[in-house]
Amino acid sequence: MQIRKILQEHYTTIAIILAIIVTAILYFVDCFNHEQVGGFTLIAVGGLAVSMIFTALTSEKNFHNAIDCLEHRISSQKVTRKEHYKLLNRAISNAKKQIWIMTIDSALSSSTVSTIPERTEYYKALKKIIKSNKNITVRRIYGLPTDTQARQNKITWINSDITELKDCPNFQARVFDWNKFDNTLSPFSLQIVDDIFMGIVNTQHTTGIEGGGEDICIEDKNVVQYFNKYYEEVWQKCNMLKTGNDIIYTVLN
Repeated sequence: MQIRKILQEHYTTIAIILAIIVTAILYFVDCFNHEQVGGFTLIAVGGLAVSMIFTALTSEKNFHNAIDCLEHRISSQKVTRKEHYKLLNRAISNAKKQIWIMTIDSALSSSTVSTIPERTEYYKALKKIIKSNKNITVRRIYGLPTDTQARQNKITWINSDITELKDCPNFQARVFDWNKFDNTLSPFSLQIVDDIFMGIVNTQHTTGIEGGGEDICIEDKNVVQYFNKYYEEVWQKCNMLKTGNDIIYTVLN
């Protein structure tokens, strides 16, 4: 294949390009807790990609195997908000075991009402999956903003979700309260579907809503597994809101 020939002849250049890609990905470190897993995992992912190239150079067979891996398994792209939700809708429709969501905007309120049709479709499709497929575990971390009005709007939205999904034991929810964890994380939204898809919404930038390209979607099992661990750490730090059919409304006070 032409791509193999190019990589064989220009492996040093490819390694440099990979390093640049890693640097670009590290831009999103600001969306994570620097003292926890975020920075480490992203560096590990980048190191894995670079090492694949150099390890592959030790033999022709390994080289071709590594290229196959890069060609067919690693897929990431910077996307607009509309494109993001289009890809996310496709991912959740193919979900087999889990959908993990984190929405920890610190100031702006979130809502299922949107000018983006794909975003509205996503919320409807997600609830349909929760109600109809009890084999899929859906976790959601809600962020409670510090701003009084935004906080009240978010609580109204959360109560609506919990009321609608109260009889769905496969739906679990926890709360990240910015009044208690201020400066622990940067505001962002994360979606993980099984081990194959991850989406990051940078809520600090609004240009991505209509086409600024501020979001990123990744379809690679190794990368997603790292962020599964990150999500689990944040999940353990949050207050329980719903587990099984039990709901603890006091965490919204």
